[in-house]
Amino acid sequence: MRFIVSIDFDKSLELPFNYNKILQGFIYRNIMDKDLAQFIHDKGFSYEKRKYKMFTFSRLQGKFSIDSKRKKIIYQSPVELIVSSCYDDFLLTCHCLF
Repeated sequence: MRFIVSIDFDKSLELPFNYNKILQGFIYRNIMDKDLAQFIHDKGFSYEKRKYKMFTFSRLQGKFSIDSKRKKIIYQSPVELIVSSCYDDFLLTCHCLF
């Protein structure tokens, strides 16, 4: 299952080129069940020697410009973020992102 998060903001949004950890933190902070968020973040699901968080997300989608000198991406409102997971409990507790 997947959902699309539409984010509006008043001014432009400046992010570093490598902003994946910022988005990941945004997702973790918006999981309403804090025990589940901690479990997914700290442990995840194990299979053999690997651990899986059971969700994935896209880069931000929308209008942007690049400031190469400052190594920033500047987004204009609105932007969209796609979050996907096969773990239903994860998606049900992220409903505040809709």
